[in-house]
This record gives sequence, C-alpha cells and structure tokens, in this order.
Amino acid sequence: MNKFVKIYKYSHHNPIHMMNHTFTKAAKTLGLLVLSSFSGLLEAQTFNWAPAGPIYTAGRSRNMVVDKVDNTKNTLYVGSTTSGIFRTVDGGVNWAPLNDQGTVRNISYLAQAYDGTIFVGTGEGFLRAGQKLKAQPGTGLYKLSGDNLVSVSNQTLTGTVINRIACHPTNSAKIALATNLGVLYSQDGGTSYVVLSPATT
Repeated sequence: MNKFVKIYKYSHHNPIHMMNHTFTKAAKTLGLLVLSSFSGLLEAQTFNWAPAGPIYTAGRSRNMVVDKVDNTKNTLYVGSTTSGIFRTVDGGVNWAPLNDQGTVRNISYLAQAYDGTIFVGTGEGFLRAGQKLKAQPGTGLYKLSGDNLVSVSNQTLTGTVINRIACHPTNSAKIALATNLGVLYSQDGGTSYVVLSPATT
C-alpha cells in the first residue's frame, strides 16, 4: 500500500503535481510576456515622439455641402471645427481630407454659390459659455480652389467668427455673412462689405 501511494504521489496524474506544473508554466509564460513588453517599451523610448493632434478635439462637423456641379450628387464636402475640410466622391462611403497640411483648420460654415464656388467660413461662435475661450478665432472668408483654400477676405473685414454664409440664388457675386461683427453684405464676391445689421453684443 505504501509503495502504491509513493508511485501515485509522483505520477503525472497526481492533481497536486499537475497544478504545480500548470503554475510553473504560467509563471514562465507571464515572465516572457512581461520581458517582451518591457523590451518593447525600452525600444519605444529610443524614438522621438510628438503629438499628432488636433489638441482640443478630433473635430466636430459643422455642416455639409452637396456639390451641385456633380450631377450624380455623390460629391459632398464637410467642414470640421479643428480638422479642415473632408470630401467624398462616392456618396459618403469614403472620405479624404483636403490639403491635410494646410494651416486653415477651424471651419465654421460652407456654402455653394450659383456658379459652383464653395465659400468657406472660419471661427466658431456656437459654443457653451465655458467653452468659448477654447474656440479658435477665425481668419476670414475663403473659397475652395481644387484642394486648396484661397483667401477672399480676412478677419479684419469679416470678424473672427463666421456663423453663416448665404449665397444669392442666381447672382454668385452677392453673398451675406452672419459674423461677430453683425450681418455683412457683399455685392462683389466678398471683396468689400456693408453692415446690414451691426452686432449688439
């Protein structure tokens, strides 16, 4: 009986032996994982890292334009508050940024004129009271030319917040802007303005 117990005690079928074997194997595996992770961490430390941004948010979409020049209606443009303009040519299945390295990122509004020109406003105004200080001031009114933004009028004329752009239904030279300076009206495509209604605050 003692002999049998001794044999059973060291048998691979012994639950205690199997448990010890499992723990040993798990400890070795865990050790290898920890060493691998630590090695990868040390390797990562040798690189110079920098934030890719955007710093504030990934970019909220403010509005969308369906390109009237495209008869299929598959070309759309979306303006983002911190990430510039994105375009799709397949009805929204795939999107790509326009001029991804450009400096104008804080898009507040898009509007398309009668001749197909897409006007682009910058600077945010519709924010909660506690968030207004985080908003990036606008740099004026732009128009889209290919994948690039071309300045139409700077912030000294338009103000630092363009909330809305309205285009005349048949005359592309006539546009109106709702800005922090008030409601501005242009008859020369944004080169000059008259103030229809000054801002009250």
